[in-house]
Amino acid sequence: MPPCDFYVIDPPFILEFDESQHFSRPRLVTLSFYPDDIRMGFSVTRWQELCREIAAEDDMPIDRDERRAWYDTLRDLVPILHGLGPTVRLYADEFAWCSLNPSSDPSRETFSVMLQDRLPVRNTKNNP
Repeated sequence: MPPCDFYVIDPPFILEFDESQHFSRPRLVTLSFYPDDIRMGFSVTRWQELCREIAAEDDMPIDRDERRAWYDTLRDLVPILHGLGPTVRLYADEFAWCSLNPSSDPSRETFSVMLQDRLPVRNTKNNP
């Protein structure tokens, strides 16, 4: 299992923060193979849309996009096999994340609500 961005202890799940380079053609391909009945901590349909819109390319090294897509897929599917909750993914451009202050109760509440809205969702890739 490749390293993850964050591991949340209670309830146990992985939190990934996806910048634009995660939305590539290889990632779109991997997402298209996700089973319809799997519960995810992000909208597969939305991630596919972002892959089409952003179409990131990183060819240093030549297989960087493919490796990133593979690692993201492992981070999405392997934790479920080990009894963890679905991996939650946050899109970097979705919110001004740096505006949140971890010492502020309102900021922590805002972030908590955002996480709660993502745990878990049914894969809706084939149900627009």
